[in-house]
Amino acid sequence: MLKNLNNPIENIKFSELERYEYGSYKSVCPKCGGLLVMSRDQKTFVLEDLDHCLLCGQVYRYTDINELRKLEGLSG
Repeated sequence: MLKNLNNPIENIKFSELERYEYGSYKSVCPKCGGLLVMSRDQKTFVLEDLDHCLLCGQVYRYTDINELRKLEGLSG
């Protein structure tokens, strides 16, 4: 489907997204209700600031990523 894959990147706050599961990094896409699964850098295991919906392809930038990294004790 991925109809929004070529749209401009949208800035969002992870802290304001609806979660699929309590305490999870899985969130509901605000555009289509699909799934956002926050990813990590494969070398450093630090949370990535960019994410995309697995259903519609919309790309998002988490504007509060630094706060999330601090909560984990990791930095970019």
